[in-house]
Amino acid sequence: MRELYKHFLRVGDDLGVTTRPSFVSGEAASMIGDPLPHETFEWMALLDAIAEATTHFTMLELGAGFGRWTVRAAVATRRYRPDVTYRLVAVEAEPTHFGWLTMHTVDNDVKPRSSAGTCQLINAAVSDNPGKEPFYFGDPAAWYGQALVRPDNHGADALVWPVETVTLSSLLEPLDSVDLIDLDIQGAELQVLREAASSLGRVRRIYVETHSEAIDENLGGIFESAEGHWSLIVSAPLGAHRKTALGEAVFTGGGAQLWANRDAQSGGPAPI
Repeated sequence: MRELYKHFLRVGDDLGVTTRPSFVSGEAASMIGDPLPHETFEWMALLDAIAEATTHFTMLELGAGFGRWTVRAAVATRRYRPDVTYRLVAVEAEPTHFGWLTMHTVDNDVKPRSSAGTCQLINAAVSDNPGKEPFYFGDPAAWYGQALVRPDNHGADALVWPVETVTLSSLLEPLDSVDLIDLDIQGAELQVLREAASSLGRVRRIYVETHSEAIDENLGGIFESAEGHWSLIVSAPLGAHRKTALGEAVFTGGGAQLWANRDAQSGGPAPI
């Protein structure tokens, strides 16, 4: 456990990120406010990755929504690791969410290019094939479960429109190293990670929000065959109850797996 995460457990979220309440409604309103227990492992992934960064902190947020973790990454790096610059890539397909992602970065002074680093926003869904694919749309403020149409979710009660798609391997190609991938893509986890398996050797950590029992069970096989030497750090299957450092967590909206690649680990904890 790195010092940044220990600091977070002592004081909570002290980053001071500004979030517009209009981005969420109904159950989605829980996405802003105090950290929730089911986010414990995601906070650990982010803060430990920032603590271990060397020259750059590089992160991809896939299925970014309005960019909660991208903005948290930028603000935390500026505050706690001014000795490094950040390289952030946020990918979001839903057009309203993408507009809010743009607003959220502007509201928190996360610019496309600055002395603090770079932040690239991509309006697309991550898939195992580039091009266009059908995508479910719904009330953007109340629902953050929009997803590519797949055999296992075909026939959902939602509007369908095509969106641009990109592959994870294409996102990784221009990057020499990646400290963290935060992946929340509503059921496409297996095909996206399988497509990029030969490119994962340059990645240090991957946090995956899982959305089915099959994904929970089969992610291990993908990491076993992926480039690098991957270890499962924490796991909470979809629907699990877990005691966490933030209290009792129920993973009803998605499970959680955090994987680390020992071949790509470098650096060490930095002081707060």
